[in-house]
Amino acid sequence: MYGIGATTRATPLIHYAGIQKLLECVCEVPGSEKAGHVMPGTQIPVVDEKRLIEDQPAYALMLSWHIAGDIMPKLRAAGYKGKFIIPLPSPGIADA
Repeated sequence: MYGIGATTRATPLIHYAGIQKLLECVCEVPGSEKAGHVMPGTQIPVVDEKRLIEDQPAYALMLSWHIAGDIMPKLRAAGYKGKFIIPLPSPGIADA
């Protein structure tokens, strides 16, 4: 599973939920200075979101859940075909 959005609010969720081993990487928008680093306190690499389109994982965890409604259509338009997991405020899976 890939994460979407290397936000500050994502780090506590990753640690609290204990999902470090479930995330292969976290995708960020092209040109982000976060790409090439890791999520704080983990070894989860932060990569360019084009990897999401290339690899097509079945699920993408929206770590930027607060703006998921803006991000999901853009990722669909870019070619992502998997499902989105929205962790908060109410957990769910979206096909968007």
